[in-house]
Amino acid sequence: PITGGILIPSNEAPKPCVLFTGHGNGCVHIWDASGPPLFHITTIDLHVLHRPPKNAAVSRIAFERESRLLAIGCESGEVLMFTFSTIHRAVEVLPFDLGIKNLDEEPPPPPPPITTTEDFLKTQENENNEEKGDSTSAVAAAEVVTTPPPPVQEESERPASASSQRRVDDDKEKEESPNVCCGEIATSPLQPPGFQLTIHSAESTDPIKSLVIASGVNRLAAANAAGRMIIIDILSGNCMYKRSVVKGQAVTSLCSTVAPIPGSDSHAPLSTPMLLAGHVDGSIAIFDFLSCQCLTTIHPKHSSAPVASLLVLDVLGRQISGMATEWT
Repeated sequence: PITGGILIPSNEAPKPCVLFTGHGNGCVHIWDASGPPLFHITTIDLHVLHRPPKNAAVSRIAFERESRLLAIGCESGEVLMFTFSTIHRAVEVLPFDLGIKNLDEEPPPPPPPITTTEDFLKTQENENNEEKGDSTSAVAAAEVVTTPPPPVQEESERPASASSQRRVDDDKEKEESPNVCCGEIATSPLQPPGFQLTIHSAESTDPIKSLVIASGVNRLAAANAAGRMIIIDILSGNCMYKRSVVKGQAVTSLCSTVAPIPGSDSHAPLSTPMLLAGHVDGSIAIFDFLSCQCLTTIHPKHSSAPVASLLVLDVLGRQISGMATEWT
């Protein structure tokens, strides 16, 4: 038995620690883990959002401490990003389409083989109808309309209003830029203080299995269970990079880090953000996270098993994460 003891005061206060847990019921619980017991702080329930996910079961979460950005991946293939705020506010929720459910579309099935004369005649008839187009329907429509329509003013003669001109400019910009966000920006209802939704992707076909945030370069990378990867600009919701599944190159894990730029000052070296993508064949692709360019792919000699996890540490064993922006 313990028969004595003395309390020695410590000059070091316990460091605050926060634990995030994602659950299959569509909730993310946030805990105060500063001491031995866990104290519940708050819960993010995806079912109560203005537009909840199709399947809100949480498959992956990522949190960036400096910027206080929280990304949540769901079993429905949707990605949601939250930012922390201390005030009530209505936030513009940026949509984006992961665009990874149609990257590997299967070619249309071949036509049935022609085995009889009747099949040959049907094929010829269908081809003739396609060449004619909709001329028959156009003639029928002309017979129904007996009164000629009023003359239409030419587009060049019609003065363009400011709204129509802006709409034309927007359409032109969408045609010229491949990196426009998919869908319309929706202003959410007034959100209470705490984590507030800012980005919500469209539904995909496979659960999200890996998420990486790098607020210093405004990037979010996501990979799903099928091995497809996408990089998003978190300020605009624009898709910066898409990668479909190539044989042996299905993405199995993601990790962000920084690397010194060659030739910069050794005392205060400039760093460039990097994204590491592990593949099912054991190779690792290294991307410049800002430009979304693949710099190189490493093929380990003694490993061909899938890369299940990636972690970059410094000489002291501390994790080196990507570039982040301090929360204000």
